[in-house]
Amino acid sequence: MECGLSLILNRYGYICDNSNLFTEEFFASLYQSDGNDSYWEDVGKAFVANKFFGEHSNCLDPKVIEQDIKRLELVSDGSSSYTDRRLAHLDKREPDSIPTLSEVEEWCEVLNDVLKKFMLLIHGVDYKVEPILQHDWKSIFRTAWL
Repeated sequence: MECGLSLILNRYGYICDNSNLFTEEFFASLYQSDGNDSYWEDVGKAFVANKFFGEHSNCLDPKVIEQDIKRLELVSDGSSSYTDRRLAHLDKREPDSIPTLSEVEEWCEVLNDVLKKFMLLIHGVDYKVEPILQHDWKSIFRTAWL
């Protein structure tokens, strides 16, 4: 069973291999409104054309996806030892190296960028990945300590 980065890489590989299916018409369909107004379809076409299409093309440029695949492979190569031996499993073997906080932040940034691009590419939505605090962290400032 595929999971994690290998699943994302597989899906991105499929998109790259079939980039000719991601046309202006496909993206316009993601922005259709209920009425006959084509304004949002035109906005959608122009927006994705600037982000995903080649200079003289009306479909997805595979180079855009290939760049993301390379970035994801770098994250996978850098994190696989630690994530496999400590996060996914509690392995008796020590990880080859323990990542620094800046490395983890960099990996998260890459994953965030790729996820946002993927959601825009497939669903036509701007997706934000942000932590949501589940508790009232300000409550400690409202409590008398002495």
